[in-house]
Amino acid sequence: MGIKILISLFCAVASFNNAEELNVIREAYREISANEETIEEFYKLTQETMPSSKPVYQGYHGAALTLKASVAGSIKDKLSYFKEGKKLIETAITEDSANIELRMIRLSVQSNVPKIVGYRRNMEEDKAYIQENISTVTDPALKKLLSGFIKNSGAFSKE
Repeated sequence: MGIKILISLFCAVASFNNAEELNVIREAYREISANEETIEEFYKLTQETMPSSKPVYQGYHGAALTLKASVAGSIKDKLSYFKEGKKLIETAITEDSANIELRMIRLSVQSNVPKIVGYRRNMEEDKAYIQENISTVTDPALKKLLSGFIKNSGAFSKE
């Protein structure tokens, strides 16, 4: 499913309920590709949810900013987007450290940034947390997202 369709779906269900809104964001995050257009669309999608005080929305917006950093034109913009995104992710986790979805977001970001950035210190902690707690997840959409992440992420590759 294309990200444009997902954004259209988001607009249609925005007034529906938070669970549907979050599922649209989850699907968009799963489907995102490393091109500027889809990253910008995901950024706009998460920006619309930022008024929410829920840490999970902050985490996804933080991830969107780190993705935006990867396609930014100047070093200054890259650093600015990345620092802002990292701060949002870390703040969200501080506010809700038991949220397995936030741990997945941080792990997905940390496992994909260059080592030189120095944002990789929580990878083993988050990986262990996800593996230890995935069995407690009752939301089918979240469980599917986490299972897919474990299956496809290099962070969980067999050593």
